[in-house]
Amino acid sequence: MYVEMLDLTGRSINKFEPVYLKSGFNESNFNVEFYANGVYLLRIIIDDDVIEKKLIIQDSGKNN
Repeated sequence: MYVEMLDLTGRSINKFEPVYLKSGFNESNFNVEFYANGVYLLRIIIDDDVIEKKLIIQDSGKNN
């Protein structure tokens, strides 16, 4: 399984490969702390199937 992160114009930003899931399709972690706030597209490729999901990154408002 591969996961590709794209901006809304369709330009590829990052490709996570291969991605191994824990507990079926319900848990997988991606570190997005270095990406700007905004809306992105995750393209999940499993064998010959492609799933696209919207990803929203926003600041939690917490100070480190």
